[in-house]
Amino acid sequence: YRAEDAEVVTVDPVNGAAGIDFNLPDFEVYEFTVSGTITSNQSGLPLEGANVVFSSYNRFSNLYKSYEGTTDADGNYTVVGQTILMEDSLIGFAWKDSTFFAQFYNGQATFLTADPIVYHANEDVKGIDFALDTIDTANNFSIAGNVVDEDGNPVKQGQVTAYTTATNVGQIT
Repeated sequence: YRAEDAEVVTVDPVNGAAGIDFNLPDFEVYEFTVSGTITSNQSGLPLEGANVVFSSYNRFSNLYKSYEGTTDADGNYTVVGQTILMEDSLIGFAWKDSTFFAQFYNGQATFLTADPIVYHANEDVKGIDFALDTIDTANNFSIAGNVVDEDGNPVKQGQVTAYTTATNVGQIT
């Protein structure tokens, strides 16, 4: 419904207005599906047992929870969700065991840079694929140092976040 089609109601500043009724449409829940494949970025082989989760990009406008799935032997997954909106956006996230880096859809490392996946009620969204990078277990890397204030005194509580230049690797805190 559009605001310009609304009936104008004049409210008396002393007596107010009475008899303003609303006729709301029935509440409907619509299904949607998201499907794709999760593979190893290095080998191109499907990853069986990888996990994927989708949640509403606009979490305050869609009242339903996140939806999860697991890949089959061919690396394929299908997630069925429910929405009350005719259109919304999802954030997709995939991971496997400790031998692969997790990632958001389209190779993004954080939810802040995640590409939204637009979907509609009763729609089958296909081709939402992930290619996970393997973790280099042969080489160990570390970052070490001190957190100090402007005067060089140690900070008792602090947090350091290291970001990589590779967009699909993520962060370590």
